[in-house]
Amino acid sequence: MKELNLHTKNRVRLLYIVLTSVFIIFIIRVGYMQLIYQNNIVTFAQMDQNVKELNAPIIEEVKASFDVNLDNYNEVSTEDIINSGKTDVGSLSLLDIVYTSCQDGCYGRPAVYLQKSKGFVFYKNKDGEDTLAEIQREYSRWAISKINKAGSE
Repeated sequence: MKELNLHTKNRVRLLYIVLTSVFIIFIIRVGYMQLIYQNNIVTFAQMDQNVKELNAPIIEEVKASFDVNLDNYNEVSTEDIINSGKTDVGSLSLLDIVYTSCQDGCYGRPAVYLQKSKGFVFYKNKDGEDTLAEIQREYSRWAISKINKAGSE
């Protein structure tokens, strides 16, 4: 009987510790969220939105430097490329193109416009030159076919 009572006490004590720990974590989480929203601390979503807003005029300036008709092209974000990479591994080669195009540095984020098997990547390199990379889908991968810099077409 004493042994059964001892096991019950131990289980109750363990349950008390677990529930107290969960409650403390919950209180910390709620307090943290209130701190963020009451003090207007910038979140990653807000930073991403700010980057998009700051990037838009840069990309518009770069696109204006080139005579390219983008009517039948879709603008594709990095998130879209990553998501499509779950079903089409070849589309991940676009990420490689985007990241290597800015390997030496660039202003803002590159903008990617695609059709089925051809597309464009617009960016402003670290020297301030407007750059257009023409890309083609070759077999299952994307590759750069030509790079144009503003004024050197």
